[in-house]
Amino acid sequence: MDEIYNYLTFGIWDNDALGYFNYDRYHGFVYRITEKETGRFYIGKKEFKNWKTYTSSSAVVNQLIKENGFDAFTFEMIELYKNEKDMIIGERSRINKEKVLNEHLLINLN
Repeated sequence: MDEIYNYLTFGIWDNDALGYFNYDRYHGFVYRITEKETGRFYIGKKEFKNWKTYTSSSAVVNQLIKENGFDAFTFEMIELYKNEKDMIIGERSRINKEKVLNEHLLINLN
């Protein structure tokens, strides 16, 4: 039952790191899509508009999803933002942090 509720509420997005929240109170979120087999990942941002089945603006990520299927990836919301400016800053900050720590796994750099 919880899985069905979670899917209907949050679509493909795993919100475990954030817990339950009312997305109507936020502008958008920063996310991480991870390829399970390799650990490679992509950091992006998305407004809470047409977001439940959104994958990525990255052609590379969308091609990988097309080739390998949704089940080969995790889709995680990692940070919530109440406005566009903070969301953009949050995405850039997260990418820069991951560039230092995990550059070899970050798809954003490909």
